[in-house]
Amino acid sequence: MVEITLSIVLQLVQTIGILVGIVYYLTIMRNTQRTQQIQLETRQTQLYMQLFKELYTPEFWKLYLDLSRIEWEDVDDFRRRIIQNDPETFAKLLSLWWTLGEIGTMLFNGMIELYQVFQLIGEIPILAWKKWWPLIEKLRTDWGWKYPEISYGHFDYLARRMMHEYDSIYENVLSKMNEDIQKWDISLN
Repeated sequence: MVEITLSIVLQLVQTIGILVGIVYYLTIMRNTQRTQQIQLETRQTQLYMQLFKELYTPEFWKLYLDLSRIEWEDVDDFRRRIIQNDPETFAKLLSLWWTLGEIGTMLFNGMIELYQVFQLIGEIPILAWKKWWPLIEKLRTDWGWKYPEISYGHFDYLARRMMHEYDSIYENVLSKMNEDIQKWDISLN
C-alpha cells in the first residue's frame, strides 16, 4: 500500500514537473515573441527616422523644388538640354528618382507601411511620377537595358500604389488624427 501511494506521489510529482516545464517553455516563447516584435518595431522606427532625417533637410526640398521646375518639350529636348549639356542636373534627377525608388523598395518589401510614406512625404512620389514618368519610361527603353521595366520599377510601384490607395489611406490617417484631436479638444473659449 505504501509502495502504491509512493508510486502515485512520484508520478504526480513527475506530471507536475512536466506541466511546470511546459508552462515555463510557453512563457519563454511568449516573451521571445514579444521581444522580437519590439525589436522589429524598433528597427522600423529607426528606418523611418533615418528616412525622415534624409528627406527633411533644406537640401532635399531645394533639390526637389529646383528639379520640379525643369521644363522640356519632348525627350529629344530633354536629352539635348539636360543629359548632354547639364550632367549635374541629370545626376540630381537620377538621385531623386532612385531615392523615391528605394522608398518603393522598402514599401514593396514590407519594411515601411504605405500610411507612413504618406505621412513622411505626402504626395511627392505621385507628383514626381506624373511629371517624370513619361520621360523615364522613354529613357529606360532607349538605354537598351535587357530588362528596362525593372529600371525605376520601384519608383513606379510606389507612385501607382499611392495613387491606387490614396483616398483610403488619406481618409484613415485624417480620421485617426481627427479622432485623437477630438479626444484632447479642450474648449479654448
